[in-house]
Amino acid sequence: MNKKDYTLQQLIDICQTELAPREDRVVIYQDEAEKVTKGGIIKPEISIHKPSQGTIMAVGPGVLGQEQKMKDLEVGGRCIYGRFAGVDIEWADTVFIIVRQSDIMLREKKKPE
Repeated sequence: MNKKDYTLQQLIDICQTELAPREDRVVIYQDEAEKVTKGGIIKPEISIHKPSQGTIMAVGPGVLGQEQKMKDLEVGGRCIYGRFAGVDIEWADTVFIIVRQSDIMLREKKKPE
């Protein structure tokens, strides 16, 4: 999937400096698809589904008048989005997905310190 091995922080830095999502768009780095089951069975390529969860890399400013909704999403946070949502892009030899804020169904809350 990736031609270069970047750390998660390097990917976040690349996205923050090079990508500017418009309106309510969110750039997400997808988790890797599970190719081997927990029981050790290797899945055939046809049965491997792309994951619907990942790490938020960049967040747009929000639709005019609804900017408050975008403040819930934090760069570096984890989220789950609709399986068929978004558009895949390749940037810096890495594949990302761009989804609308409304396609994100769940976000990870910060743990209280």
